[in-house]
Amino acid sequence: IVVGRSFSMTDDEYLVIYYDKSDEDKSSVYSSLVSSYKSKEEALPIYVVDLSSAFNKPFTTTGEANHHPTNASEIAVKGATVIRFLNHEVADYLEGEEAISSYLS
Repeated sequence: IVVGRSFSMTDDEYLVIYYDKSDEDKSSVYSSLVSSYKSKEEALPIYVVDLSSAFNKPFTTTGEANHHPTNASEIAVKGATVIRFLNHEVADYLEGEEAISSYLS
């Protein structure tokens, strides 16, 4: 999906993972984590945002990430991130490989 759809998925509760698919090493790590997560019985729907896409570039930052966006235009991620949405609001915000791996495992 594109970042702009992050808040508007039809599910009441879901995850969105944001990472740069052009970074082959990291991309294989995150795609593997997503695949493993999807096979879990209690898995929430999970959507992937490719941060290397031109559509998503405006939502990346080298400064501080916005951990509490209230709409798609406020999203500012700094590298790999997972956001859990509950009723179209941010419920959990995780950054970095270690935190994401732990959360999805």
